Amino acid sequence: MKRTKRFISVLLGAALAMATVFSAASCAGDAHEHTLRQMKAKEATCFEDGNLAYWECTECKRLFADAEGTEEVTAEDVTVPAHHTPQFVAAVKGDGTFETSSIAHYVCTVCGSMFANEACTLPLTSEEVYEIKTYALTDARVAVSNGTAAVKAYVDGVQTTLSVAQLTFGLRIFLGWETDGCVADDAEYSPEPYRLNLNFDTQRTAESGFYPRVMLGCDADGAWIGTNDSQKTFLSGVAGTLDAAFREDNGIYLVVLRDGEKISVYGEDKAGKRHLVGEYSLLDATPLVKVTLGVHDGFYLAEDCPAVAKDGAIAIGLTDAESGVFDDVTSSADQIIVQDTNAWIGYPATEFTLVLPEGAAEKVVYSYDESKLIIDEAAHTVKALASGRHQVRVTCGDQEARFFVTCSAVDKSGAWWQNPPHATYDEELAQKYASQGTNGGTTVFIGDSFFDERYFFTNFSTLLADEDALCMGISSTTSFDWEQYILAENTILSPSMQPKALVVDLGTNNFYDDKRSTADTASDLQRLFTLMHDRMPDTHIYYFSIAQRLDTAFAGNVSAVNDRMEEWCSYKDWITFIDVEDMVTTDKLRDDHVHPLPETYRDIYLPALRSAGWEG
Repeated sequence: MKRTKRFISVLLGAALAMATVFSAASCAGDAHEHTLRQMKAKEATCFEDGNLAYWECTECKRLFADAEGTEEVTAEDVTVPAHHTPQFVAAVKGDGTFETSSIAHYVCTVCGSMFANEACTLPLTSEEVYEIKTYALTDARVAVSNGTAAVKAYVDGVQTTLSVAQLTFGLRIFLGWETDGCVADDAEYSPEPYRLNLNFDTQRTAESGFYPRVMLGCDADGAWIGTNDSQKTFLSGVAGTLDAAFREDNGIYLVVLRDGEKISVYGEDKAGKRHLVGEYSLLDATPLVKVTLGVHDGFYLAEDCPAVAKDGAIAIGLTDAESGVFDDVTSSADQIIVQDTNAWIGYPATEFTLVLPEGAAEKVVYSYDESKLIIDEAAHTVKALASGRHQVRVTCGDQEARFFVTCSAVDKSGAWWQNPPHATYDEELAQKYASQGTNGGTTVFIGDSFFDERYFFTNFSTLLADEDALCMGISSTTSFDWEQYILAENTILSPSMQPKALVVDLGTNNFYDDKRSTADTASDLQRLFTLMHDRMPDTHIYYFSIAQRLDTAFAGNVSAVNDRMEEWCSYKDWITFIDVEDMVTTDKLRDDHVHPLPETYRDIYLPALRSAGWEG
């Protein structure tokens, strides 16, 4: 019914060509003859329904497949649903220094959208498809006419000429002139025609004979950015804050994104906001071989005013200009380390990552919109006040970093929040272990069917016979079920339950049963663990990675969530991520191709748990 309504609204709102035809057929129950108007066919797009040609009676509004009005049809009969045109893209294993892996996926050949399945019902973002690797780049300076300097990448202590084989990446780098005041001042720009090029040293095609480049220049008319296909875009015309940033620094931070054959160039103002200043398309899909800085004849340059590319970072696998991934490119010894995080309105504050440079003695200063967030500087936690993705800038002395907090309101009207069918077993376990797990010495295994000793973890009591441990997993549960257990009274995780450790296996049913996205599932799990830590502050949580199934419908999502959860846990001292994804191969599963064999618990899960620091 909903689709029919949407279709009719499209018809009423569109200016369709039509022809009026009179028919001898009469409307059922009426005396009038149909007055038919023709509605021409319209092709469906990736996002909008189309329709077949049909005729509509202007009086009774009935629809017909023919001009004579003899074959009546419904709106649904003539609707051509919106659809994508999927093409399978195989997974890529990137073993080289500047190569990155990507998961198998489908891409629409019309609009370029990516999906986890051929039906195109499970969308993927670039960050979910491509592995992201980050590298710091060293400075490049040019101080002579016609000079060109290569930008070097600093990888594992070794300077390496930048060689990018992956076709999806982002480059953030300062481009400008090194000496203060030589290009712009508060009053006016220099009358000298300054220009320098950031060259991508690969020919667009063998026939074209020229290399793609981003040009930064300024003259008496102002500062501008151009590409091969866009000669001049004045910064003042894009945003006054971009022009101000150039005037202050004699240059500007550029973010250059490559997604296949498309290049997008952004300028970054002093507040960190990025503005699109140029785009162009490569004529083929050859990789970029090297990035260089060049200044050419006809433009002013002097020894005391060298062009410079500095503070550079490259993120292989990145296509999102808003990502803060460029901040984490050097070691913890010499920079502030932060991570993007999630927070939820009406929930406990969530911990964020902050690692300061070694020996830092300066005060840490946070800059953010206090109407959106509350930061507890001592506890390193952030509390959500308003939905949205909000930036936090962190400074310590001359070091600066930023991270984003995605604040969400939790809508509990969805089907996954409804009363679970396994509530009876929850009550049984709550009664069985009502007086246990309260002394701070017990380890409690919780989660889905992987830790349900009735059906799958059947050797639990044997393997942990000498340990103070309880097994309280419940088949078919998701993070939503356990969140309700945490929040409710007199349940399996009542306030009196204060174990030494929680060992958790959860997440697979969020995908395979509830069809949650990668980002949502990661957020769901992080919210649950934040609640657990708030309720059990002295309990250490061990979280096992989600295992792959023989059914690979969500294989890419599983890997992506595991990666996100490993990163999220990495700087927290109260939760440990245990990665067994690559260990639990199909030969380690039961005949159902989902659950571990008894020996898999013995040979993989328990040894991994002990290696992670757990002591029974």
